[in-house]
Amino acid sequence: MADSSLKDITGTILLAGAGKMGGAMLTGWLSGGLDPRRVAVIDPHISPEITALAAQGVALNPDVKATRPVETLVVAVKPQMFREAGTRLKQFVSDKTSVVSIMAGTTIASLQEVCGGAVVRAMPNTPAAIGRGITVAVAARDVSAAQRTVADALLRATGSVEWVE
Repeated sequence: MADSSLKDITGTILLAGAGKMGGAMLTGWLSGGLDPRRVAVIDPHISPEITALAAQGVALNPDVKATRPVETLVVAVKPQMFREAGTRLKQFVSDKTSVVSIMAGTTIASLQEVCGGAVVRAMPNTPAAIGRGITVAVAARDVSAAQRTVADALLRATGSVEWVE
């Protein structure tokens, strides 16, 4: 998957939090060619727009056993909800799962403490909600090249991505 194409993603993507930014990412993924059957969404208050995506194959609030193994967990919950949500999210994570977080004010170390896994921390700006944003991302040392490529493809669905060390 060297070209960062959403169409080439073969693993399960679990989106935790489908509010404005998470929902915009999901819409961008599907518009960019990601197979909806590869996506599961966890959110206690799923909007009618996201609910409608179930008809295309997006799984909504799935059972852990039905969703594993998760290749990439995208965390788009509000930072103050992360500790509580993390208890449930941890059930979906294996040693092969990468975690991509778009939460403000949450360190890589705190993400690893709750979710484990290889972590990419990303900060999209507001225009990402309409597909015209710029996201700055940093990958933890244990993120593989393949995991970074998947994260890059997912983040590019809402605009440009710049990686920092």
